[in-house]
Amino acid sequence: MKYKFFFKNFIALFILLIIPAFLILKFKWEGLLPTIIYFQLLVIEAQAEIAERQRVMYSVQFEPFFNITKEAISKVTSVSDDNERRNLCRLCIFNESKNPAYRLGITRLVDKQNRPIPPNEWKNKFVYQKFHNLMPGQKVILCDVHVSIFEIESSLEVLYYDQLGELKELFIKFYKDKSFFIFQPERRLPGILLNIIENFRLFLSYQRFRKYFHSKNSLK
Repeated sequence: MKYKFFFKNFIALFILLIIPAFLILKFKWEGLLPTIIYFQLLVIEAQAEIAERQRVMYSVQFEPFFNITKEAISKVTSVSDDNERRNLCRLCIFNESKNPAYRLGITRLVDKQNRPIPPNEWKNKFVYQKFHNLMPGQKVILCDVHVSIFEIESSLEVLYYDQLGELKELFIKFYKDKSFFIFQPERRLPGILLNIIENFRLFLSYQRFRKYFHSKNSLK
């Protein structure tokens, strides 16, 4: 799988380099000026991608971050049976940052393969409010979840808006031992040219460390 990823980047890098080589080989000295213009365009593209990355990194400081805890349930308005209430687990979400989160709410449940589970299969196993506006330092009840949700090891998606109006998401991963943890999807920095260069450097580093550990093991 990892070699397939690196192979795609090698193809992209090869295409970037074959263009100036073709111009020089095909047109000789007459191809020098188009080659210079081509590399100037690459520099302009790299500068534009750097500026976009700076914008993304600037927006990170406005993102909230959260902590989620399990708490005892004293009352559940939609569940009157005490036995049923004992099968529920209450999750509270706390905004630990100095940034607010708006219209925070549960949107969907996904399985181990990250495929959405139909709402009619899980909505009756949750008790929750539709949206919350979560201020800095504020703590609210996110949901009461039935213990059967832990058995299928699914992930609960929560969406919210930051103060810049950008839609963000986080996930709560459930495990059979009734534990959970929260995570956010991997965010790749924008850019095509810079990502190709970075992935190529990553491949070279991988090969260097692989060769180092191989030689170290062979000496044992």
